[in-house]
Amino acid sequence: LQGNDMPVNIKSFLIVDPPSWFGSIWRIMKTILSADFQRKVHMISSEDLHMYLEKGYNSYLPDEMDMGKCSTDEIVSDFIDYRKKLEGGSEGEISTKVVLL
Repeated sequence: LQGNDMPVNIKSFLIVDPPSWFGSIWRIMKTILSADFQRKVHMISSEDLHMYLEKGYNSYLPDEMDMGKCSTDEIVSDFIDYRKKLEGGSEGEISTKVVLL
């Protein structure tokens, strides 16, 4: 991902509360994606997140979302620290708040 050669196993790809125009874009985008990946993409409303994520998921969602409880600034900071470490930049402690589903 992002220029690094590594295998990626995606079980589900959620697009939450997409804008009304996104369906038109998606119809074009999905033609370049594998049929397997297309089946993993779900456009859902935020009220349906509980159907796809484990209990307590909202503690990992950014507080910019209605049900999110994690500081958006903290998420961004953790991600920057993670990328720096991954790319050999300045060493920083990686918080467990960064969760890849």
